[in-house]
Amino acid sequence: MNGVKLVTERRGVSSGNKPIVPNPGVRPTMHPVLIKGFALVASRKRLFMLGMVVVAASMGVLTQLGPWGVWTATLAVTVTLFLLMLRLSQLAAARYHPALLFVRAEPPSFASPVNLAPVFTAAAFVILCGGIVAENVGDIVNGDELWLMDAATAGLGMLAVAVHLYVALGSFGVRLYPEGIHDRQPFGSLFVPWEALAVPRAALPRDTQQVILYLAHPELVRKRGLRGGDPHLLSAAGINAEFLARAIHEYANRADLRPAIGSEAALAQFQAIPQVADLTNGA
Repeated sequence: MNGVKLVTERRGVSSGNKPIVPNPGVRPTMHPVLIKGFALVASRKRLFMLGMVVVAASMGVLTQLGPWGVWTATLAVTVTLFLLMLRLSQLAAARYHPALLFVRAEPPSFASPVNLAPVFTAAAFVILCGGIVAENVGDIVNGDELWLMDAATAGLGMLAVAVHLYVALGSFGVRLYPEGIHDRQPFGSLFVPWEALAVPRAALPRDTQQVILYLAHPELVRKRGLRGGDPHLLSAAGINAEFLARAIHEYANRADLRPAIGSEAALAQFQAIPQVADLTNGA
């Protein structure tokens, strides 16, 4: 299979009075060591987050039980780890966009990779709130007069951590099904049936974060929950936008290939397309 040619004409899709103009720009690059490290975290994100929780809890205990020197050193480590996690989150959002899809058997689908930006952001909040909550709990145990304020602060900190963990550890992102495209986000989702897409030009990368969908039948698109925004725009967070656009374009134009979506053979067939192989090898 040579694949359906991806049209690269740069005409935009109308979104109200403002056209959406594709502009893929320069592909971001990363050091190979960082790429391997990010891939490892993506494959073990729950274990990574558990490690961050253990580290945060340990440092929280040290700040309460250790002498002044230990408290100072622990505070320095906490701030350093917090800033490091935020920096890694920025790098992941800006540069880590692997050209990959994963086979999911039940139900059959191709899933986008883990978006690491919220994972590292959640780790940063775990580290930060671990120390704050430990300090608040220590004040409550010691009978601080403002224990109600300490309890409220600790509760808000734990709530913030819970929300970030939900966003980081949930199964969110884009999945391709035989029936269409499902973009599941933390508080809402978007489903685009293949029949809703225009052919032969179905999708193009807008930038490194989004893919433009060319809709012939927007009335078929379904939204659930708090899913706002333009239905022509699909999130490409955590995945190479051009790679995702090519996958959508291929299956929008090849209805005969859709029933095989979710199989290793179908994914290998798609990745064998020369233009796709170039993206995959550069991932």
